[in-house]
Amino acid sequence: MTDSKLSLAKGLATAGLIVFLVYYIDETAKGGGTTGGFLPVANPMIRGLSFQLSPLILSTVAFALSWNKPSLLISATTVVTGALMVIDGTTTGTRYFTILVLPGPIIGFIYGLAVLALGIVKSVRTRMAMRTKTTA
Repeated sequence: MTDSKLSLAKGLATAGLIVFLVYYIDETAKGGGTTGGFLPVANPMIRGLSFQLSPLILSTVAFALSWNKPSLLISATTVVTGALMVIDGTTTGTRYFTILVLPGPIIGFIYGLAVLALGIVKSVRTRMAMRTKTTA
């Protein structure tokens, strides 16, 4: 029997990764500039907030829904999403920390750290639950 909350959490974590991958590919296609890419949103502030805030919210909800349930998929997708957000915030957002403006591109880096922290916590909790299950 499957747990509906855990299934929903897996879907949300995967959706968060997909949303950010689309944004990341668009940022890479632009080459760090403000024009180009394939996303139809022209304003970089709106594009950044919507495509970086969405994975943060989706990952947080997935983490909350799977609080007491171990899941390798949720922990892995959350860690990967957070790591990609940190990389994107470092490279394209702040140009390797040469541009630090609040509010500005550094917000994506901060969002990435939050998602990465959630992924690490979920990974540790999953590992502890699996270790307890195998020894019991």
